[in-house]
Amino acid sequence: MLFGYPPAFQWRINLKEVKDMDFKLKSEFIELDNLLKVTELVSSGAEAKQYIQSGQVKVNAQAENRIRRKLRAGDIVEFRQQQISVIK
Repeated sequence: MLFGYPPAFQWRINLKEVKDMDFKLKSEFIELDNLLKVTELVSSGAEAKQYIQSGQVKVNAQAENRIRRKLRAGDIVEFRQQQISVIK
């Protein structure tokens, strides 16, 4: 814990390294907003929508602003120092 710093600043410091995770598809695709919810990177669909529309989510190294973008095996999502590989 970093004493003397506001909590938001502590959060930024603690997430300096990128963390990788795999997401295994149960069907042909998953929509981007649902992936963020299922992986618990956001707490609601409204929060996912806000981050996606503001350009803070990347799919295959490109900023993505389509909330319902269909993700398929091989896609890589980057958000909040997390890298999620969509696998089959």
